[in-house]
Amino acid sequence: MAQAGYQGWTLTTAEDGLDRISPSIAHADFLSSYVLGRKPAVFTSHFTDSLCRWTDLDYLNDKAGSSIVKVERLDTSTGGFGSGLPRLEMPFREFLAKLKAEGEEVEMYLTTQYDEEAETSKDNLPELFTCPPPCNALKDDFPLRPSILQSLVPHQVNLWLGRSRAQSSKASSSDEAIDWTQSHSSGLHHDHHDNLYVLLSGFKRFVLFPPSAHPHLAFYGSASGAQVYANGVVAYEGDCMGPDALSARDRWGWETRRLQRVVNELKKKRKKEKAATKGNLKFKLKGIGRQKTALEMELEIAEQALEDAEDKYLDAIGEEALDGADMKDDFDALGDMLGGADEGLTASGDGMDDASSVAETASVAGSTSSRTTGKGKSKAREVDGVTEPPSFSKIPAYVLHTKLGLPSGSVPVSKSEEGSIGYEDADLKSLKPIVVYLEPGQMLYLPASWIHEVSSASRPRVSAPFQKRSRAECAGGDLADVHMAFNYWFYPPDNIGDANQKDTRGIYEMQELFDYLGSVIEERWKGSEEAASSGNASSKRMRMS
Repeated sequence: MAQAGYQGWTLTTAEDGLDRISPSIAHADFLSSYVLGRKPAVFTSHFTDSLCRWTDLDYLNDKAGSSIVKVERLDTSTGGFGSGLPRLEMPFREFLAKLKAEGEEVEMYLTTQYDEEAETSKDNLPELFTCPPPCNALKDDFPLRPSILQSLVPHQVNLWLGRSRAQSSKASSSDEAIDWTQSHSSGLHHDHHDNLYVLLSGFKRFVLFPPSAHPHLAFYGSASGAQVYANGVVAYEGDCMGPDALSARDRWGWETRRLQRVVNELKKKRKKEKAATKGNLKFKLKGIGRQKTALEMELEIAEQALEDAEDKYLDAIGEEALDGADMKDDFDALGDMLGGADEGLTASGDGMDDASSVAETASVAGSTSSRTTGKGKSKAREVDGVTEPPSFSKIPAYVLHTKLGLPSGSVPVSKSEEGSIGYEDADLKSLKPIVVYLEPGQMLYLPASWIHEVSSASRPRVSAPFQKRSRAECAGGDLADVHMAFNYWFYPPDNIGDANQKDTRGIYEMQELFDYLGSVIEERWKGSEEAASSGNASSKRMRMS
């Protein structure tokens, strides 16, 4: 059973819902009230108009058509996505062509992109940030860090694109006009990172539960034990994940790299200091009776911190080895890491970022995760031949919807099937779920490990599908039965003790480490932009996917 340690916001009364705010809200206010308060919120508009052009499929084809993507197929047994079934690999332009065609394309969905073959960089360091295809070909259209979340360090971006069953009735764009019995579901799950979900086309219905509800929602990972941290992040047995969503190995590997740089810089300064005082008598006496300089003491402290970080890094590697991971010899791993480029960074997917990225249904663009086992991440469970991540619930979407009185497009479950898993008597309403409807042009901020199920539905066909739209039309329009969303994942802040804190510093317990990680990510982001514009060979070294 999970250890319920969540200390963030929860629903007070059934009448309460999420705040609806403008993206023009002051960064400090949003940080204190929502990010540190761990409180979801709906933004009434996007932070940039440039993403609107993505609803023109021809634009996507021109910009990113050559990108190779992996496409998920509908699980016909559940009527949803996120089942862990094998995915199809194809050029993005081929997938776009299938979206425009009639037939089986309704059963295909572009979800989180990741590379199972490249979970760590050559110098044995973990990936920090992922900008997978086709997003890497579209990065001119979005910022690395939206200003509203500038204090958070980005982990990944992703495009969600699919199609659902079109509706034919004439109706307005309100949620009452949407036939949710024709929707697809992501399945109930949680993510390990803070999420900003930008809806571009289609309609979404989110069912949300706070992290404190985790012990009551029959997660695949619950059987082997789980821990809920104060900021809501859920860690499962064997994954060594901390409240910052880094594994112990990742955290201390990067901290060792950071401190190595600090020590090197201090040694350079010390060398200059000695050179500047070379003629001074007290230095000629080889230090006898003299006090250490401030720089020498600072260097000693940094060297001790480096030694401690190296020990913790090696301990973490040893723990993973005990769990059966295929690891290098501890000191070989440490040598590779220290000997690598000063800012080693790759950008394939985080092996098990959160069991949701594959899931965000035929239009659920905002959860995360791949279905493989990453270094230091939770191990997926195999159920009836299908790999299920620990961060997914066993409760079928149809059961969830029925118990909450919501119309469902998911496949019904028999009483015998429901009873066999043991959740038939679950009182979901007592867990204070929040139902949120999202329309094109709106965004949802969801703190890490807020449990959610997302249903995706289209609006009635009142106009020709796949037509190009102006910026003004895009904000409130759609592409008939095409669903599209873009989302950011951020490393969750784990220093949330003072929810009224308006200082942008200190939101992470290891703030200096995350400042360093942010600088590494930004350098690589800028470097890849320069390489792409110049077309030189360095683009391969700086690639983000």
